[in-house]
Amino acid sequence: MKKIHLGIIGAGNRAAGLCRDLARIPGVHIIAINDPDEKRLANLANDYNINEENRFRDYKELLQLDEIDAVIITSPDYTHHEIVINSAMKKKHIFCEKPMALTLKDCLQMEKAVEKNGVIFLLGFCLRYNNLYKKAKELISSGVIGNIKIVNAVDSVERGSSYFFHSWHRRKEYSGGLLLQKATHSLDIINWMVENDPISVYALGSLDVFGGNEPNDKRCGNCEEKKSCKEFIDSENYHSDYMSGEKFIVEDRCAFASEVDIYDNEILLINYRNGIKASFTECNFTPDYKREFEFIGDRGRISVLDFYSHNGNYQPYKHKAKIIITKRHSNEIITINPELREGGHGGGDPAMIEDLVKVLKGEKEPLADARTGILSTAIAFTAEKSIESGKVEEITELSKIQRRQLNS
Repeated sequence: MKKIHLGIIGAGNRAAGLCRDLARIPGVHIIAINDPDEKRLANLANDYNINEENRFRDYKELLQLDEIDAVIITSPDYTHHEIVINSAMKKKHIFCEKPMALTLKDCLQMEKAVEKNGVIFLLGFCLRYNNLYKKAKELISSGVIGNIKIVNAVDSVERGSSYFFHSWHRRKEYSGGLLLQKATHSLDIINWMVENDPISVYALGSLDVFGGNEPNDKRCGNCEEKKSCKEFIDSENYHSDYMSGEKFIVEDRCAFASEVDIYDNEILLINYRNGIKASFTECNFTPDYKREFEFIGDRGRISVLDFYSHNGNYQPYKHKAKIIITKRHSNEIITINPELREGGHGGGDPAMIEDLVKVLKGEKEPLADARTGILSTAIAFTAEKSIESGKVEEITELSKIQRRQLNS
């Protein structure tokens, strides 16, 4: 495949960032774009000089173009299942933004469609391409801390209000909850490091800060309390953190609306098949924005620290990354400061896109495939069940669905 012709499905913020990375790679051509929103579609299509006949409100029309080799799916989470299956049936290779889908059953159907139609599938777990996590993976695989026994991880999300509780994400029917929408990044990193299947989850979660009794159609822009409300958001002048500080399209629905039904904090205990135990905490109302991982082995500990600092306009001016290795049987402590690339997610986005192109050219296998998405979804989906039941929940649905598929 000398030239790669791509179609973009979903023309929001994520598409804009990934298209910038794609446009820098020789031989890659964005030739068609889809979005049901006419304004978003026009904005992105104009940036890449897309002909009028290749601007589609219906993604199924885009899939009819024979010249498209692969699609980049950056549409809302609840649309992934249908779009991936239809793209596979049209023999288009697929990049799909995380999360893979909202249920484990949907993920398995997507995997089956991809395999049946012989197309490539790469999932957008961009942190695997960030030099911080690549280095941590290399160190753990080298055996520097021996065999992992315990994992502790924390997602502190200072921007939880801005990204999730003002927008469509705040309804579980659209996002599946923030363990799926947000935490799958960190859950995937844990899975990647331990290289084993999760088998059970016990979880606690609640909605403690956001949500409430405000009207669902209430907006920050015309709210009488906008000067005093700490959760006020200026939808016209917001800047991203995970790209490079560019202006970012956000919704300004009231974060205290009655329709909010996702948790704003969760704590998980995860058991893996080989006996590794992991704890994970996600909080969407912290004063800081960072990910922290601690991998404890029988010969030492690796701490992975990944955090952003912001200036007064909430634009990131520093992305800090550090690995600390502490040996068990000595006083040796080693600190490593991996150099991060420029670009979104600490350089993970451009590196992921470069990897995607290599995969499409047949030069390597995907680093994050459908099975990767299934495992992270299994944890998140089962954790949601555990929160509701108050019990430890086994991840049995995976094997049950697989058996039904084999017998169908």
